Amino acid sequence: DRLRLSDGTRVVDHVATTREACLAGAPAAAPRFDRDGADPLVQSLLVVPLASRERTLGVLMLVNSAVGSFTAQDREVALAIAGLAAIAMENAHLHAESLERERLQEQLRVAGAIQARLLPRQAPAVTGVSVSGASRPCEESGGDYFDWFPLDGGRLGFCVGDVSGHGIGAALLMTTARAFLRAHLDLLPDASRLLARLNALLVRDMGGDKF
Repeated sequence: DRLRLSDGTRVVDHVATTREACLAGAPAAAPRFDRDGADPLVQSLLVVPLASRERTLGVLMLVNSAVGSFTAQDREVALAIAGLAAIAMENAHLHAESLERERLQEQLRVAGAIQARLLPRQAPAVTGVSVSGASRPCEESGGDYFDWFPLDGGRLGFCVGDVSGHGIGAALLMTTARAFLRAHLDLLPDASRLLARLNALLVRDMGGDKF
């Protein structure tokens, strides 16, 4: 951190920003360096960027050559090593991102499978009427919902809903709405009172930015 250019910029920051190698003999004698801030133990300095095509990943700093000052040939060797290291680091980063995407994709797949199981699997038996239903979300999960349930007097109730948005957030809200609906079917068989209660519960838990 004490190795700075004469304008006060840290050497590592300069190399990381410009993506250019910095080669010097004794920093205390080099015009580009801060004479007062340089560490007296540093006799020679070579800093090269660890850079891929897309971004700078860091810097490689070599201090005090064993055979005097660092040379232009040392700089080329260090740049080659730093280039290979940057490729390895970038590949490791991309691999980690790929694994994270796979993990999230698997979680979404499981969420979609659970959501699918919450929808009716069998059509109700209604004399003189053929009933069927299906839901195919555009993503692994979504906010579309349909349901049917028996009511008093041999009647059949239907519910169709579409949560705002799509994806896992909409699926969670749909699941919550389904739970509230089914929990209150027997308590509030009247449709208007049932929907009013359902709306109040959802507003309390979800706020006003979802519907």
